[in-house]
Amino acid sequence: MSQIAIYLEENIQKQLDRAVKLEGKSRSAWVKEAIVEKINSGLPDSWFKLWGTWEDNRSPEEILKDIRSNNIGSKRRPLK
Repeated sequence: MSQIAIYLEENIQKQLDRAVKLEGKSRSAWVKEAIVEKINSGLPDSWFKLWGTWEDNRSPEEILKDIRSNNIGSKRRPLK
């Protein structure tokens, strides 16, 4: 098993210390878990960059209904 060293700003370190205390883990265990979750999330960073860029007046329920019924619909508008 290899080791790594990371440098954190003081405010990030304080947030990390609070998180590890709440979860009862060591810093190493917490950071390792965060890395594994990120690697295994299955979603590329580009997906998260799209968040909030799609313009649509439908509710999430309506969008899911259209997706599930394969109804593309004319209500969708392209990005500007």
